Amino acid sequence: MTNNGSSHILVVDDDAITRKFCTEILVDAGYAVISAQNGAQAIGMLRSSSFHLVISDINMPVLNGIEFYNAAIWDNSLLMDRFLFMTANLSDTLKSYIAEWGLKCLCKPFKISEFIDCAGSIISSAEARKTTERRGPEQRQSLRFALMKRCAVRAASGTGGAIDFSAMTQDISSGGLRLVNRADARLTATLQSWDDRSTVQVEINGTKLIWAAQIIWSQETGAGTDMGLKFQEPVSAMDVRGIMPLRPLHARQEARAPGRAHGN
Repeated sequence: MTNNGSSHILVVDDDAITRKFCTEILVDAGYAVISAQNGAQAIGMLRSSSFHLVISDINMPVLNGIEFYNAAIWDNSLLMDRFLFMTANLSDTLKSYIAEWGLKCLCKPFKISEFIDCAGSIISSAEARKTTERRGPEQRQSLRFALMKRCAVRAASGTGGAIDFSAMTQDISSGGLRLVNRADARLTATLQSWDDRSTVQVEINGTKLIWAAQIIWSQETGAGTDMGLKFQEPVSAMDVRGIMPLRPLHARQEARAPGRAHGN
């Protein structure tokens, strides 16, 4: 499948020979191509330019392919279906991740025709979905990631009261975090009695990650308390690199949680 040059592709691989090989093949097929030698460098390129397809090796230094993918879609969820992975060593764990999230991957060495056909197919499918959903590649949409980690929480009310408790994170985005506490049945009543200035500090166990947030909503369940938090400052993908790879939730929009809202 050839292209008239209107589709832009980013090739990411730490091996210079592979980058050159893939670039030449794609250019000969009519694509506009630039390359990066690792995921960290590629993230900067994705933030400054739009691409119709990202082709990435999996086993790379700095950021491996899956970490790079998570960081990319953290910034822009529209890239979820615009990745093609390459690897010479596909482990069972990677196979499971790729299958679960419907990702495309070619095992090295691959046929040139297979490589071109796969790239063209991903671009065509993504462009068809974009047209159907009437949204442009320049748009940025928040995406939530499944995250199951124990954490220590210190909550403080605007009037000076404070409470410490443990919880389990459920999912995370650049803007917020959802927590579940299964131990303290009184926690919901305590939080809901506080005013809109209540804040929390969340420390993820076993890491150096500490986030400041505001409680947006909380609700009592049969097993404890669920709560939604809004970060005081947006969290970047590199901030959570220590707990990647995360698992992206496919829902494009956050579901509204029931329960008492805190603030607006």
